Amino acid sequence: MTEKPRGGMVFQLFFLAVGLLFVGILVFVYLGARKANPELLDEKGRRIQAHRP
Repeated sequence: MTEKPRGGMVFQLFFLAVGLLFVGILVFVYLGARKANPELLDEKGRRIQAHRP
């Protein structure tokens, strides 16, 4: 009876790894979206002048 149950620790490490992966994906997508330069098009495919502050 001196052994600790390790089941809870395995789940904690699993959820920590999944959380870190999720945060990593969010950061990767955010950095990619900052580099993007989207162009707005009208229904005929012509560029629309976007107002940039």
